[in-house]
Amino acid sequence: MILLKDPNDIQKSILGILLDKYNKSKTFKGNNKVQQNFYIKPDAVFPEYNDDFADTTLIAAFENDVDELERAGLVKCVKRGCVIERIFMVLENEPLYHELIGAVDKRDELKNAETILNSFTGRNPILDKICAAQLERVKDFKLPNIAQGEKLEQLLKCLEFILKNTDEILEREISIELFGDSKLFETEFKNKVCSLLEDYCEIETSEFLDDEKSLKKEKILSHFMIVKNPTYFYFKGNGQIIFKDGTKIELSYFRPVALSSDSIEDIASVTVSCGTIMTIENLTSFNRVRSEDTFCLFLSGYSNSCKTKFLKKIYEDNPHKKWLHFGDIDPDGFLILHNLRIKTGIDFKPYRMGIMELTDFKKYCKPLEENDIAKAKSMSERQLFTEIVKFMLDNNCKLEQEIISWKNK
Repeated sequence: MILLKDPNDIQKSILGILLDKYNKSKTFKGNNKVQQNFYIKPDAVFPEYNDDFADTTLIAAFENDVDELERAGLVKCVKRGCVIERIFMVLENEPLYHELIGAVDKRDELKNAETILNSFTGRNPILDKICAAQLERVKDFKLPNIAQGEKLEQLLKCLEFILKNTDEILEREISIELFGDSKLFETEFKNKVCSLLEDYCEIETSEFLDDEKSLKKEKILSHFMIVKNPTYFYFKGNGQIIFKDGTKIELSYFRPVALSSDSIEDIASVTVSCGTIMTIENLTSFNRVRSEDTFCLFLSGYSNSCKTKFLKKIYEDNPHKKWLHFGDIDPDGFLILHNLRIKTGIDFKPYRMGIMELTDFKKYCKPLEENDIAKAKSMSERQLFTEIVKFMLDNNCKLEQEIISWKNK
């Protein structure tokens, strides 16, 4: 037996594949009922080995590499004449494999993962569920499938912070707070964090398709008051806002106002003098709509948690108003309305989002795209806005709200 100090790439590949087979086996778990042997065929590492036209120099070099491993007591070969048929692992020398190929012993990885997962258990009910699922994998001798090592600890740290967060915070601020790096959260952890939050928390994301992953992630994070950029509320209409420190803002339908999202907690009361309160999906229509008896709030797509709080506050102080939503006449427009009703608990009615508008503005309509059709069919199955959805599908049409607000001025 010779000492192999510096295996080459072919030798490392052989040892690595054999070690991987062993790590996935019942022998590694200690519950094998029969003795297992672990082997590979030469073509697993050198595909041309049995090719009649292979370079004989390369074949000889490969066979020499295997012979070195055998002389070092790391493998045993079964040959037919001089031809290698199988390369077997020498189990008693398995500990040497890790050192030679620079791999961490899976036993150590499992123990480390168990320690990390146990350390985060008991801090948060959702985090407990995530850790419990991963600990089940560890008990089955499988590494966590969300992250390993230091990345696992950092990921759980992200989740713990987010699940406990109650104030609006920017993504980069989280990253600096946790890692001292403004971009690490976005580049390393955002996707996995959002995936886990979606799986373990009750966050409605069915309105998004696979090609809208970025929108889905923003919605999931906004549920926990985490945003890319500061949120502002744009609104206009006759009324008054009184802050807790006594400051007052007189509101007017022809003078739009914007407040930062962090000011919502400072609002003592919102008085709306108008008979109607209306959320508006797009900015162009928000700017176009002017009605002395309508209080308008720019929604900008799906409502985030801050805007939802503001709407609830308005409703609390003005419970007997007429509530409307004005959006695009397409599947997304109605999904935004549906989401708005669920989030706020307010029975918003659609404003100028019906079959009449699709008919009256037919020349401005566009055909449904593939995503629109998929969403519309899903809405139909869920019995959401069945009449207008059926009309859109039957007539292959949709309409942006901007033309309605312009022509209806």
